[in-house]
Amino acid sequence: MRIYSMNKSLPPNGNLCRFVIDSQQITRICLFLIAAIGISGGLLQLYLGQPETTARLDNVHRFMVGIYVGCGIISLWAGITIARQNTLVFLLALGVNKKLAKQ
Repeated sequence: MRIYSMNKSLPPNGNLCRFVIDSQQITRICLFLIAAIGISGGLLQLYLGQPETTARLDNVHRFMVGIYVGCGIISLWAGITIARQNTLVFLLALGVNKKLAKQ
Protein backbone atom coordinates (compact mmCIF):
# COMPACT_ATOMS: atom_id res chain seq x y z
CA MET A 1 0.00 0.00 0.00
CA ARG A 2 1.50 3.29 -1.09
CA ILE A 3 0.87 6.57 0.70
CA TYR A 4 0.71 9.84 -1.22
CA SER A 5 1.65 13.07 0.45
CA MET A 6 0.18 16.37 -0.60
CA ASN A 7 3.20 18.31 0.63
CA LYS A 8 5.89 15.62 0.04
CA SER A 9 7.05 15.58 3.67
CA LEU A 10 5.70 14.42 7.00
CA PRO A 11 4.14 17.33 8.90
CA PRO A 12 6.12 18.45 11.98
CA ASN A 13 3.26 17.58 14.35
CA GLY A 14 3.00 14.05 12.92
CA ASN A 15 -0.59 14.61 11.74
CA LEU A 16 -1.28 12.04 9.02
CA CYS A 17 -4.54 13.57 7.78
CA ARG A 18 -2.67 15.06 4.81
CA PHE A 19 -1.60 11.60 3.62
CA VAL A 20 -3.80 9.64 1.26
CA ILE A 21 -3.60 5.88 0.60
CA ASP A 22 -4.14 4.21 -2.80
CA SER A 23 -7.84 3.47 -2.36
CA GLN A 24 -8.48 7.05 -1.28
CA GLN A 25 -6.56 8.33 -4.30
CA ILE A 26 -8.78 6.28 -6.63
CA THR A 27 -11.87 7.48 -4.79
CA ARG A 28 -10.61 11.07 -5.03
CA ILE A 29 -10.28 10.78 -8.81
CA CYS A 30 -13.81 9.36 -9.06
CA LEU A 31 -15.20 12.15 -6.87
CA PHE A 32 -13.50 14.79 -9.02
CA LEU A 33 -14.98 13.17 -12.12
CA ILE A 34 -18.46 13.16 -10.56
CA ALA A 35 -17.97 16.79 -9.53
CA ALA A 36 -16.93 17.84 -13.04
CA ILE A 37 -19.93 16.10 -14.60
CA GLY A 38 -22.37 17.46 -12.01
CA ILE A 39 -21.19 21.05 -12.08
CA SER A 40 -20.60 21.43 -15.83
CA GLY A 41 -23.67 19.44 -16.87
CA GLY A 42 -25.85 21.15 -14.31
CA LEU A 43 -24.77 24.65 -15.27
CA LEU A 44 -25.29 23.86 -18.95
CA GLN A 45 -28.82 22.62 -18.27
CA LEU A 46 -29.49 25.65 -16.09
CA TYR A 47 -28.49 27.89 -18.98
CA LEU A 48 -30.46 25.95 -21.62
CA GLY A 49 -33.55 25.23 -19.53
CA GLN A 50 -36.26 22.81 -20.65
CA PRO A 51 -36.96 23.59 -24.32
CA GLU A 52 -40.52 23.89 -25.64
CA THR A 53 -42.44 23.15 -22.47
CA THR A 54 -44.61 24.88 -19.90
CA ALA A 55 -43.22 27.18 -17.26
CA ARG A 56 -44.12 24.71 -14.52
CA LEU A 57 -42.02 21.92 -16.05
CA ASP A 58 -39.18 24.36 -16.66
CA ASN A 59 -39.21 25.27 -12.95
CA VAL A 60 -39.05 21.59 -11.95
CA HIS A 61 -36.20 21.05 -14.41
CA ARG A 62 -34.21 23.98 -13.00
CA PHE A 63 -34.85 22.78 -9.43
CA MET A 64 -33.41 19.36 -10.29
CA VAL A 65 -30.45 21.10 -11.94
CA GLY A 66 -29.79 22.84 -8.62
CA ILE A 67 -29.67 19.47 -6.88
CA TYR A 68 -27.31 18.18 -9.60
CA VAL A 69 -24.95 21.15 -9.18
CA GLY A 70 -25.15 20.80 -5.39
CA CYS A 71 -24.12 17.14 -5.59
CA GLY A 72 -21.23 18.20 -7.81
CA ILE A 73 -20.05 20.77 -5.27
CA ILE A 74 -20.33 18.28 -2.40
CA SER A 75 -18.37 15.71 -4.42
CA LEU A 76 -15.67 18.30 -5.13
CA TRP A 77 -15.39 19.17 -1.45
CA ALA A 78 -15.29 15.50 -0.43
CA GLY A 79 -12.57 14.84 -3.00
CA ILE A 80 -10.44 17.68 -1.68
CA THR A 81 -10.84 16.62 1.96
CA ILE A 82 -10.92 12.85 1.42
CA ALA A 83 -8.34 12.09 4.11
CA ARG A 84 -10.77 13.45 6.74
CA GLN A 85 -13.97 11.90 5.33
CA ASN A 86 -15.44 8.56 6.30
CA THR A 87 -19.16 8.07 5.92
CA LEU A 88 -19.75 11.00 3.55
CA VAL A 89 -17.86 9.33 0.71
CA PHE A 90 -19.96 6.18 1.06
CA LEU A 91 -23.19 8.21 1.07
CA LEU A 92 -22.11 10.00 -2.12
CA ALA A 93 -21.26 6.66 -3.72
CA LEU A 94 -24.70 5.35 -2.77
CA GLY A 95 -26.30 8.33 -4.53
CA VAL A 96 -24.27 7.73 -7.68
CA ASN A 97 -25.14 4.02 -7.55
CA LYS A 98 -28.85 4.87 -7.36
CA LYS A 99 -28.52 7.19 -10.39
CA LEU A 100 -26.81 4.48 -12.44
CA ALA A 101 -29.34 1.84 -11.39
CA LYS A 102 -32.23 3.94 -12.75
CA GLN A 103 -30.70 4.15 -16.23
